[in-house]
Amino acid sequence: MQELERGIPAKQRFDEFLSQNESWMQIYKPFCYVPNERVRFGVQERAKRICRYCGKRMPETTFKKDAHTISNSLGNIFFFTNDECDDCNTNFGAGIEQEFIKFVSVYRTLAAQYEGHPYFTTQTSAFRLDVDKETNKICIEIFDTSKARIQSSETQTDLYADGGYVNFHNVYRALVKYVIGMLPDEQLPFFKDTIRWLKGEMNLSRLPRIKETFYTEPEQHPFINMFFRHNDSTEYPYLIAEFHVNHIEFVFVVPGCQKDNFEIRDNIVDDFLKLRKDKNKWRNLDMNHPQPIHMNFHASFPLK
Repeated sequence: MQELERGIPAKQRFDEFLSQNESWMQIYKPFCYVPNERVRFGVQERAKRICRYCGKRMPETTFKKDAHTISNSLGNIFFFTNDECDDCNTNFGAGIEQEFIKFVSVYRTLAAQYEGHPYFTTQTSAFRLDVDKETNKICIEIFDTSKARIQSSETQTDLYADGGYVNFHNVYRALVKYVIGMLPDEQLPFFKDTIRWLKGEMNLSRLPRIKETFYTEPEQHPFINMFFRHNDSTEYPYLIAEFHVNHIEFVFVVPGCQKDNFEIRDNIVDDFLKLRKDKNKWRNLDMNHPQPIHMNFHASFPLK
């Protein structure tokens, strides 16, 4: 496209890309799927499926449902995991995935301002937020002024609100669950402890920080990029993932991998982003809260 639009030869642009990304490509190999093509992960033949989460097969369990690799409520219509049994699909969907949906609920609601995005309402005991289908304007209703308030100036309106209780461990688990759902079959044996952690069968002593950044326009469809370490480094984790949904991008370590026989530092994702020479504005998310805690919202809306 740049060759057509700006006269930059494709080979020159490719050489520049390799030069700019040489540092991290020496350590990591990127792996991704096109977000607008239907993909089914795992064994196609139902009778031969073994659930990648609980290890059960038919007739111990069933595979009747279409298991969305990423929650359908986040807009996923292309990625499905064949070898996720109905029991695990129900348990994850009603548990850790609901925590993640609550965590991103405001951005899921605001995405409705853009063409092609469905309408969702964010509602807590303190406030209600949605987008009017007719006017496409943001609507805020306050139920409890002790838990939510609106502050306006000439240039913007700010919403400060108590978002209710959220289990941040489960938010991290949901992100990792989405990645495990699309792992290539040959990678699954390295993540047995990760899967045990997802199901609450074991604890991980400390989770590295997640990095989060925001974009002006939301993604049409959620997608994941994975970066697998292809050397024996004891400095960088084996698998780092990016998850793009609505206005947000998360970058995080997939913990519990048996190839990581060393302690993963809190700031390891910062080092990964430096390798990539990433210039986005990132903020830290500390998910080391095993019990639900209050989530406080602060959303700014510019006035036109």
